[in-house]
Amino acid sequence: DVKNFSITVPRKLSFLEKKHVRLVALYENTTVLREPSAKSFIDDMIATPLRIDGFTPLKRSDIYAR
Repeated sequence: DVKNFSITVPRKLSFLEKKHVRLVALYENTTVLREPSAKSFIDDMIATPLRIDGFTPLKRSDIYAR
């Protein structure tokens, strides 16, 4: 858990003491946070697309069918 912007490292990783390490953090995202922006609504939609259950996009062949 992250507390006060710190992460406690387990004792079994004590060999990392005073070493330079890179950290990859995986977290559970339970809410979607969106930062307000001055971009257009299209930029906003591209950045955070709407997800619809059961939606199937058209195939390339269906797009160009006449």
